[in-house]
Amino acid sequence: MAISHHSTDSHLPSLRQAISRRVLLLAFVQVVLALLVARWQLLPQLEALQIGLNDTLARNVAQSTERALVRPLQSMGANARVLNQQRARTETLDQSVVQALAQSHPVAESVFLLDTKGRVRTIAYNNESGAVAIDRIGLDLSSSAAFADSYSAPVTISTVYLSPVSEQATVAVSASLADGGRLVMELSLARLAQLNRVEQDSNGLNVLIVDDNGYIVADMNSDKPQRNAMLPIEALRAVQAQVAASIDYDGQRWFASSTPVNLGRLQWRVLVLRPATAVFGPVTEIVLMTVGSIVLVMALSYMVMLLFTRGLTRAAETLAVHAQEFSDGRVPQQRNLRFRDLFHVDKSMRSMALTLRQREQALRQMNEELEQRVQQRTIHLQKANAELEQTMQQLASTQSELVQAGKMSALGSMVAGIAHEMNTPVGNARLVATTLRDTARQMERDVRSGKVSRSQLLADIESVSAGTDLIDRSLERAADLVQSFKQVAVDQTSNRRRVFSLQEVIHENEVLLAPRLRGAGASVHVHAPAEKLTMDSYPGALGQVITNLIENALVHGYAGRSGGQIDVRVEPFDDHQVQVQVSDHGRGIPPESLGRVFDPFFTTRLGQGGSGLGLSIVYGLVTRTLGGRIGVESTPGQGTTFSLVLPLQGPEEAESASAHTATPPMAA
Repeated sequence: MAISHHSTDSHLPSLRQAISRRVLLLAFVQVVLALLVARWQLLPQLEALQIGLNDTLARNVAQSTERALVRPLQSMGANARVLNQQRARTETLDQSVVQALAQSHPVAESVFLLDTKGRVRTIAYNNESGAVAIDRIGLDLSSSAAFADSYSAPVTISTVYLSPVSEQATVAVSASLADGGRLVMELSLARLAQLNRVEQDSNGLNVLIVDDNGYIVADMNSDKPQRNAMLPIEALRAVQAQVAASIDYDGQRWFASSTPVNLGRLQWRVLVLRPATAVFGPVTEIVLMTVGSIVLVMALSYMVMLLFTRGLTRAAETLAVHAQEFSDGRVPQQRNLRFRDLFHVDKSMRSMALTLRQREQALRQMNEELEQRVQQRTIHLQKANAELEQTMQQLASTQSELVQAGKMSALGSMVAGIAHEMNTPVGNARLVATTLRDTARQMERDVRSGKVSRSQLLADIESVSAGTDLIDRSLERAADLVQSFKQVAVDQTSNRRRVFSLQEVIHENEVLLAPRLRGAGASVHVHAPAEKLTMDSYPGALGQVITNLIENALVHGYAGRSGGQIDVRVEPFDDHQVQVQVSDHGRGIPPESLGRVFDPFFTTRLGQGGSGLGLSIVYGLVTRTLGGRIGVESTPGQGTTFSLVLPLQGPEEAESASAHTATPPMAA
């Protein structure tokens, strides 16, 4: 039978297209690999190298700056001690000291003496300043940083300020004198930058000194003038937080490294900046050259591939035509395909076509026979399915009847137990009431005869009081039994949802099971927290689960023995769930039966009154009606524990446990 492929091969690529796509994919992969190597190998290595170079330069400049500032501090302290040791100071001595200080320090802008009121008494300038000293004699500097900061220590250094003396941004080194005056040296920030000048290289290296507020104290590039500018505070914080950072400054992106200069009150920082384009530019050029080379090589390879695949494509097209003719049931003429491999393929296809014709005839005959067999089997299966469906309906009906019978049996047993329990308090109440009636008649006869003594009256009153107390207790016990039975009966028959206390539901069902437990010589011990666990769920279903698990412990766990203890443990599982465990210390469950305890109709008491539906009903109530999960653990000879994990907020719609057909869980 020929099959046409014209409708399905329109979306398939030709051989040339497939090879071309793979060549292009290979070129793309190579380009991506080159970019990835540059991004994750070359760039991080170049970045690490630049960090090392910048850090070294920053430390050298910071050390040079600290040395340039430490020398004036030491010199000012020594000269202040010389002046303080002179008993009679003269103007000539003062002038010679300040002049010597001004000429001996290349970063000094001016040196002057202040009197106790902060006025300039003697002043000298550095030779390079060109200022006239006499113009500043008597100048009041009491409000400047040079005068205000000198009290904090014998020799102090101020922050950057605009000097009234030199009218430049300076830093003042001050020393206190014994007569209450000050010896002050103003350090020029411009000379400090020139002292640490760094020649700008072709990559745009820039070295700055900034203070803690971002003010540019010094710009050390030889071809850039000193500027009164601020480094952006975001860039400053980024540099302070990291050893190296990428910042925006002066209209471009910089790769910055920093080293602190801590001296006195100065909180300076040396920044070594290099443009990001200069750092990563060489790698970018290398990557572009590599990518270009790859593209060129792949383009040449593509052209060579086109020439090579032309003959291969023609041979493949011829082979495809032959294959189509084979598919249509025809055998084409032999042709020269120019390639040995394709020639052998074509020869094999011819042989296969002849074989397929023979097999097609045999297959057609087998299909006819198979269709007849399928029709016969289909008729048999339809009959079997009809019989199976009828059997399943009967089984479901029988299961429902057994469940209802089990419920009625449990209810009858409960009613019998309640009736037996109520006989005692009601009989006691009736007996005491009869006694009280006789006592009342005797009192009436004594009163009428006038022979009532005080002691006899008190004795009769005491007897009546004791009798009424006994009646009250008996009737209260009967009322509790009736209330418990009523609540349990309403919950289990109506299956309605309500808010209830978990401990109260367990107690109510424990009360109703009391006759059954006493008859078996067993006892139930409830372990629950003092505070009430409130649930919004289905108390009838929960009570039926607790009752069935306790009955299961009596029937199976303590079978053939008298007495036993059943523990019911209640504890929060998490914020939205509670865990209830029912444990006995009886015979346990064999390992081969542990995984089947929740299966319907599975029982180890077959023929002894067991239906095998008790735990199946429990499983359905827990998983469907209450929306929880249940598991079982058992050790033969030591006992069995059923663990329930229930949500405090039950499902919106409860499903009937009698219709439960889900596969029970594996035993815990």
